[in-house]
Amino acid sequence: GHWDLNSGKHNRKYPNFPFYIRNRYGRKNATNRIAQEGPYYSDFAFGTIKFNGVDSYGITQTDLTPKFETNKMSAFVWVYPGRDGVILSEQGSTTPNENWYYSQIEVVEGRMKFGLYTDEGIASVISNIDVEYFHWYYVGFTYDGSEMKCFISGQECGSLALNRVMPGSAGQALHYCIGNGTPTNMGDGRYGSFRFGQMHLYADSLTPEEVYYNWYNTRARYEDPDHYLNGGG
Repeated sequence: GHWDLNSGKHNRKYPNFPFYIRNRYGRKNATNRIAQEGPYYSDFAFGTIKFNGVDSYGITQTDLTPKFETNKMSAFVWVYPGRDGVILSEQGSTTPNENWYYSQIEVVEGRMKFGLYTDEGIASVISNIDVEYFHWYYVGFTYDGSEMKCFISGQECGSLALNRVMPGSAGQALHYCIGNGTPTNMGDGRYGSFRFGQMHLYADSLTPEEVYYNWYNTRARYEDPDHYLNGGG
């Protein structure tokens, strides 16, 4: 099954998990929230979704192309990985792997890998910061139109100069997918097995200070060893 990340009604069992298109100051430009059907909802780890690594995923239902007036972007997720696999992919339709598709954040041989699509395929960076399975991390990247910078929990972990190609240039829509496996990948492209907390998507390139601020101001919920999100589920 899968989650449709859209403007679904609030549901007591499945709260509206954060999936926001934000500007750099934190105000929401548009909101995509999670509807009611989908992957395993962890009641023990309240406030997270568990993707099973077999067939579960979440995908935005709104074409986000109009929200990105330039090629700049930033994408970050709170994730608790359980093995290698795709965490985030960019898609050209609401049906995964139908048209335009490739993985943007993926766990490969126990390390985080980040990528953007270019005329020569995926240009990728492998993190120079180690991660461990079954721990929470705030992972993602920024792109300012010429350079991708990658981060793990507020710390820069690699960078690469590249010329990103957007789906709109190929006549495709723009959607983001969580957890789905994809043939165009940076490792083996399998479905991701992880717990998902939040995603922050920006139509701009955040500064390293802004990335650190976002991690610092949300970390207690995930990184505090005494918090209920750490364990079970």
